[in-house]
Amino acid sequence: MAAPSLYDKKIVCMMYEDINFTYSRGIVHGHNPLHYLIPLILFQMILFFAISWTLYMLLRPLRQPRIVSNVLAGIIIGPSGLGRYTEWMEHVFPGKELMAINTMGSFANNIFIFLCIVKMDAKIIFTKQIKRDIWSLGLLCTFLPLGISYGLYSWLSESVPGFKGGIMAITASAVMSVSFLADVANGLGELKLLTSELGHLALGAATINDMIYIIITLVTVLSIPWTNSHLVDALVLMAAFVMFLIFAVRPAIKWIIKNSTPEGKPIDQFYVVAILLATLCMGVFSDALGMGFFPGVLGMGLVIPSGPPLGSAVVERTEFIINTLFMPFFYVRLGRQLDIRKIVNWEECKVMLLIIIAGIVAKFLATFILSFFSKMKMRDVFLLSLMLNFKGVLNFILFLKFHTALNQIDGQIFALLVVANLAMDSLATPLVDFFYKPLNRLETLSSSNLTTMSLQSTPSIGELRILSCIQKEDDVHGIITLIEASNGTPVTIVCSYVVHLLELVGRATPVLASYTKSGGHSSTDRVMRAFTNYSKSTDQSVTVQPFISIAPYKTMYENVCRLARAKHVPLIIVPFRKAEVGEMNSDQFRHFNVQMQTYAMSTVGILVNRGLVCVNSAEFSCKIAVIFLGGADDREALSLATRMSDHPCVEMSVMRIKVGEYRHEDEIENKLDDRLLEEFELKNKSNDSAQCLDVNLKEGIEIFNWIRSLENGNYDLIIVGKRQESILKLEGDMESWTENPELGTIGDMIGSEDFCGGTVSVLVMQHCVVGGGCSKKRSNSVPDSKKYRISSFSAILKHYTSTLERN
Repeated sequence: MAAPSLYDKKIVCMMYEDINFTYSRGIVHGHNPLHYLIPLILFQMILFFAISWTLYMLLRPLRQPRIVSNVLAGIIIGPSGLGRYTEWMEHVFPGKELMAINTMGSFANNIFIFLCIVKMDAKIIFTKQIKRDIWSLGLLCTFLPLGISYGLYSWLSESVPGFKGGIMAITASAVMSVSFLADVANGLGELKLLTSELGHLALGAATINDMIYIIITLVTVLSIPWTNSHLVDALVLMAAFVMFLIFAVRPAIKWIIKNSTPEGKPIDQFYVVAILLATLCMGVFSDALGMGFFPGVLGMGLVIPSGPPLGSAVVERTEFIINTLFMPFFYVRLGRQLDIRKIVNWEECKVMLLIIIAGIVAKFLATFILSFFSKMKMRDVFLLSLMLNFKGVLNFILFLKFHTALNQIDGQIFALLVVANLAMDSLATPLVDFFYKPLNRLETLSSSNLTTMSLQSTPSIGELRILSCIQKEDDVHGIITLIEASNGTPVTIVCSYVVHLLELVGRATPVLASYTKSGGHSSTDRVMRAFTNYSKSTDQSVTVQPFISIAPYKTMYENVCRLARAKHVPLIIVPFRKAEVGEMNSDQFRHFNVQMQTYAMSTVGILVNRGLVCVNSAEFSCKIAVIFLGGADDREALSLATRMSDHPCVEMSVMRIKVGEYRHEDEIENKLDDRLLEEFELKNKSNDSAQCLDVNLKEGIEIFNWIRSLENGNYDLIIVGKRQESILKLEGDMESWTENPELGTIGDMIGSEDFCGGTVSVLVMQHCVVGGGCSKKRSNSVPDSKKYRISSFSAILKHYTSTLERN
């Protein structure tokens, strides 16, 4: 066997040095861990997280977005901050690890851009729901800032030598002026404004911006690497790449969605991993063709449809890890490349700042021009312009690319662009958060007598509109039972607006749109098919208008309230969701119910379904009881019961409870209660299936004893108002014992699993209170658990019985 050559020995030594540089044997062997690659990178990441989270907690009261703290953390640990100390940099950032950090940062950038494109639903800008105003706003906010920025640069290019000219100047000008959808969506998401009216405008305009920017980038970037002699080869390679995406990758994606997604189950993890690997392969493939990584990543993002099942699965299982574990490498890399000390030529900086500010002002001008045609208020013009000036990760990624990979801007211009965009974001976000309050607008609208709707004010003859919210397929049977019991006839048609509520996952923009039949097997398809089949079985006495709402649960109520207002719906029915084992969003849906009660301008009914099932109209039967103590909420319950009493298969019992000599201080309220009861008795005078019973009690506390007697009534459904005037004092005492305050005191007790063994369904009605909101004590979230949380009906009743005996 031949002896190893000198060259082979050098290779072995280099490998041994690399191994020693990668792994540390520990301080017990006298090694400094910071002299080795893996401990060094881990320490840098720990340092970044510590600084970033500290800044985030300090800046959060100032309403600063997360991107500000991340970029500032990168700057602090770079040459602009701690890097000023030479000894610190030599030990903590010696430069040996820079290639590893750059590699991880580039990987994070590509996957981040891929996820942003997957979440972008380009089809939404071509739907009927997108108005002409959004197209006008998107086009104006793209071409006007771009034209002004590029025009100023062309005019003042000699004054900005650090910004190189050529065809890339168009792309760089676009980066400074275009609003990226991912950045706008992230900013609005942090402010919980995704479902607001201005949020819809900003997201629609940003989607159009993204599509135009993609076209500009492909035209400019792809034309750089090739000279005229290789133009034909370049066009052939580009065409082959596009054809491969369309005729090979796209059919594979469709096959995965159609054949590899179990009905009602999440997509298999194997396909998610395969798609991520395919994205990296396409990036390598496009880079090998001389086009860079971006076209490959862009193509894979465009061929994957946004939303469920595939797009949502890819985003949901990838986004958290990328943003949390890999994007810090990018921020560290950004901070290492940025040195504020390079900003020394103030004359050049003034010209560059003029170009940047001109792009920002151009967005204000574009929105202002649009306001003349859409009659938008100047306050909204200002706020919408700020939303369209939200900056984010994509801007910084492209700035870094222009500085390092393309060498289009020098260190001074790079530092100026980063600082300017960071300053814009730190100003725009708190201003929007401070001045734009969509909830206050809902309160103002609900304070008008002309805009509030109720069952009492809805004519008994004519169309009855009900908006039904569906979260899960289990909610369908209970809602259909209520609609059937509402007694739709050819004279009194029931029009049900069915809204399937889906959490925003795998999309950048929320959606509220009419459902179009797809013939698929998704949850929405099954829900809408059930309502459509029911409607067909009623001989058109019940019509269904299907909708789909995709939004964060925290702000989804805005979509529903807006739809109810637009359709003039007097009754909104939402299902009650109790926390189950393994279920993560039950509290979020309870928050939705609370917000619906607070801001809806219609009557809101929360249905606690304990087994209501309507197979079809021919086999329907239901025994219903109404507990009436007086007040607006109870009158809404009685109004619905009056309609239901006409149904030949409904057995109705209205129980009017009188507590001593109690009468409402407002005589008008008493007259309204008496008049509505008289109408019910008169209407059902000859109806043997409907009865009105008087229950006389000496004290309000006896109500809870009397409720126990209802367990022997074998009722299928009990309808009750949320608030009763005659037990308001008891409600105050019961607050700490009520598990679900959104159901009210009586509704929470009857809805307890201890009442009739949890077999009786409950519908809790709440009338919209004129003057804003629907509760005297407003709540913006689900009430926290009390110190003494007792859900047992028997325990509550025992507590009050013992209190009565002591008194």
